[in-house]
This record gives sequence, C-alpha cells and structure tokens, in this order.
Amino acid sequence: MTAEDNLEKQLEDLGRTIGADNSFVHKVMTNIQASPLPDSQTGRTRHIWSKFTRRRLAKLAAAAILVIVLIGIGRLHGATVATVWAEVTQAFSKLLHRRVMVEKSNRPDLMGKPTGAERIKAYQQRLQIPPEELESISTEALVKNVNRSPLSMHMITFPAPDGGLSAYRRKYNGVNELLSRPDAATTLLNMYTRDSHNLDAVAKGASSVFCFAIMEVLMSSDEIIKQVTDASLQDKFLASIIESHDLRVKYNSQQPNPVFGQATLPQTATAIGKLLDSVDCPEYKRWYAQKLVSGLFVERPVTYEESEELLSMAREYLRKAQTPQEMSRP
Repeated sequence: MTAEDNLEKQLEDLGRTIGADNSFVHKVMTNIQASPLPDSQTGRTRHIWSKFTRRRLAKLAAAAILVIVLIGIGRLHGATVATVWAEVTQAFSKLLHRRVMVEKSNRPDLMGKPTGAERIKAYQQRLQIPPEELESISTEALVKNVNRSPLSMHMITFPAPDGGLSAYRRKYNGVNELLSRPDAATTLLNMYTRDSHNLDAVAKGASSVFCFAIMEVLMSSDEIIKQVTDASLQDKFLASIIESHDLRVKYNSQQPNPVFGQATLPQTATAIGKLLDSVDCPEYKRWYAQKLVSGLFVERPVTYEESEELLSMAREYLRKAQTPQEMSRP
C-alpha cells in the first residue's frame, strides 16, 4: 500500500509508533548523525537524504516533526491541538486524493485495481475482532483491544464534543461490544486505577501516550454513565480520574521528557464533566448553564482552560463529599 493510498493507516501507524517509543525522533536523528558521510558537500547532502528517506522510522519522524511545528503555529494563533490536527489531516487528504487521481489518469495499468479508499477499508476490516470471538472475549481483554487498536487514533486526531467516541465506534466493532457489557463500568474503573498506579509499565507499552485518554472517553460514554448510578461508585470514578491525572503530572516531572502530556487533558475533562452532571453537582450545573450557549459537549469539545476549571470543580466536589464522612468518624 503506497503512501498516497493510506493516509489513515499512516496516521494510525504514527500514533502507534509515538506511543510505543516516545524518544524515536531523537533515536532517528542520532542514527543519521552517526552514519559515515562522503567528502563532497553535494555527495554528503544526497547521502543524508537517501538514508533519511529509506528508513520508515525516519519518515515517521519527519511527519511527527512537521505536525509538531504546525501544531505550535496553530497554538500561537489560539487554536486547539485537535483543531490544528484536523485541519492538517484534511489538507493532506485532499492533496493526496488529487495526486492519486492524476496518477490513475496517466496510468492505464492501475485501472481495475482497488482504490486507496478500498484498500483502507480492507485494512480496517482486518483490524476488527472476528465475530465468532466478539461475544466470548472477556471484558478485560476487550478493554485492552479497544485501548490498543491502531483505529483508536480516530478518537485523538479529530476534535469532537464526545472526545471522538462516535468516530471510533463507527470504525471498530469492539467499542460497541464493550459498552454493551454489564460489567464494563467496573472493569474500566479497575483497569484505569491499576494502570494509574503502574505508570512505568504503561509508559513502556504500546500507545502509552493515549491509553488514559481512551479509557476516560469510554468512561464518559452514556452507556457507562448509566451503569454508574450508585453514589459511592460515582465518587470512586471521579476520585480515580483526579488521582490518575495528578499521578501522571508527578510522573512527568520526574522524567527527562514528559511521557503523558497535556494534549489529552480535554478527554480527561470530558469524563469529569459528564460525571459531575450525573451526580447533580450544583456548581457544575451553574457553570454548564453559562457554557451551553456556546455548544459545549454538544457542538464543540472542551478547551484547555475549561478543562482546568472542571478539574478544580471536581476536587472541590470530592472534598465536600468526604467532609461529612470524616466528621462522622469517632
């Protein structure tokens, strides 16, 4: 499958590569710098370019650097990371589509062969859980599959009021199966809490950058919220999300380079907002009434500033919820 034919697959591969090795850009550049170079300036340039373009990892590194630069420019102009990323992918998609059309018009040998869209669809079909295994697979294994699938990048790359869940469930059959399980809420909570206390192992695993964001969006779905009706379980969900966020911030401060960045903070805030709404938090109700006119959680995703406000609101709610219990103790 050529680069022109599989833009979505490259996005998924890029996300998987970044998640599996957060220092891969540095490794690629170090490897190139250590390679022997010809004496002539022209030969040296060609040699560097040849080594760089022949390596798949180097190509992903170049794509990552380009995306980082574009995101930085967008942030300077007040745009969110998700918005910039969506605009970049849309622009590349249009460019590659035009290029494919031009190539096909000049290449009779391509006539009758699968189009790029058809190849992408076939690739995505191969990533689905086989129907005969879908119902028998355990809920915990299902969470792992949903969390690690390359198709989960659809939750991260496109801005959406629901955190990208509707896009992901259209692409991957494991999502709807998971959300239909009666033990999905408790399983998600247990695995989320366990991973939050085992960040070293998570950081070395696949898709480590996005695993918490994916679980948080799943935990904020209508199906999971309906399962979390007990007051103590609702508080556990909120407390676990706040604790996980704090643990990741602390973990980042102890690393040479941040592993769990702030780019997924809106996903964390989306889960907090849905949970605060389910517990009828008065402060949240007043806050959201002011935001509703702007379409928050309906027409647009949460911003970073609003995410920080929701984090503070959840901390205050939990503090008040725990105070009566502490006062009643002998």
